[in-house]
Parts: sequence; structure tokens; C-alpha cells
Amino acid sequence: MKDDQIKGYFAFEDSDLLANRTGRLSDKQISRIKKADQFAERFIVGLFLIFLTGGIFLGVLAFSARSNIGFWIGALILFVLAGWAFRGTRVDMDDAVQKVQGEVNFIKVEKQTGATTDSSAKRMNVSSYEMCVGGEVFVVPIPH
Repeated sequence: MKDDQIKGYFAFEDSDLLANRTGRLSDKQISRIKKADQFAERFIVGLFLIFLTGGIFLGVLAFSARSNIGFWIGALILFVLAGWAFRGTRVDMDDAVQKVQGEVNFIKVEKQTGATTDSSAKRMNVSSYEMCVGGEVFVVPIPH
């Protein structure tokens, strides 16, 4: 694949390609990854706060209505979800650049959504692309 095609497909600039070919990310790519990571972290912190608040609320209700096991189960589920969300804030994104050489092929993959056993459910076709380079497969976003 030619450089112009790669730049157009991935919205790269010459500096991005040069940096990637030397095994590192360009400043623009690092900035884009950091922005996406910040958004994801804020979203997960929001989920953590919602689950924690809901768990505390149901926990207080469980103490006041001692005979209702549903509040205890709900509080426990929300505390487990809060723990899961908190763990998500501690995961760092891997921004390592790996090198692969070979012929580039883009493959359009089409799948149907929904369960195959439920005939009443409306199923839709969903498309994605895979990029195959030197025996490696990468899932890529749909081009702009």
C-alpha cells in the first residue's frame, strides 16, 4: 500500500508515518490517545460513583427494612459493579508501536446482530474492516 493511501485511510500525516516507522508514536497520535483515555477514565469514574451511591442507598434501605433480602442483593450487586468500575480506572492503555511488514489487504467483515434462536427479533447486518499485514490481523475503524 502506498504512503498516500495509508495517510488517507488512517488520517495520518508524514510525521505520523515517519514516527511509526521508527517504532514510536508521533506527538499528534499520543495526544489523540491521551484524549480518548481521559474520556474513558472520566466515564468509568462516573459509573463508579453511580454504582457506589446506589449501593450505599440500597444498603441503608436494607438496614431499615431488615426483612427484605432484595435490598441486600441489590446493594451487593451495585458494590461489585462499583469495584469493577474502580478497577477499570487502574488499567493503563498500551501505546507500544509494533512493526509488521508484508502485503496489506483490507477485508470487509459482515455479521448479523441478535440471537439466531429468536425468530421474532429483528436482525441487522453490521460491517467492520480487518487489515491483514504479513499474517497479522488488525481490526480497524470504518474509513471516514
